[in-house]
Amino acid sequence: MGLVCSFVQSPVSNNLRNSVVTNFSPPPIGHTGELDGTEFSHSALAIRQDFAALVKLFENQLKSLSASDEDVRSHIRKAKEAAQHGLDLSQQLIERSEASS
Repeated sequence: MGLVCSFVQSPVSNNLRNSVVTNFSPPPIGHTGELDGTEFSHSALAIRQDFAALVKLFENQLKSLSASDEDVRSHIRKAKEAAQHGLDLSQQLIERSEASS
């Protein structure tokens, strides 16, 4: 995430940028086994939340750009589309997890 923000250097507030980072919860140390249903659902939900935060961040960046920043706008649009795709896929994981439990 830091690479995108520093590359674009948009006037997005640090609060929004930090909210993406601070919502991250790494897996427990030493966890090497397969995920059970609850852990899988929790992981899929966390991934979905991260992608949703990215989509929101990119939307806010697009709003803050001037019309003359078309090259940067194009890159952010592509990043937003990739994040939206990840959001959609993670939602499918959650739905499949719920259906199999």
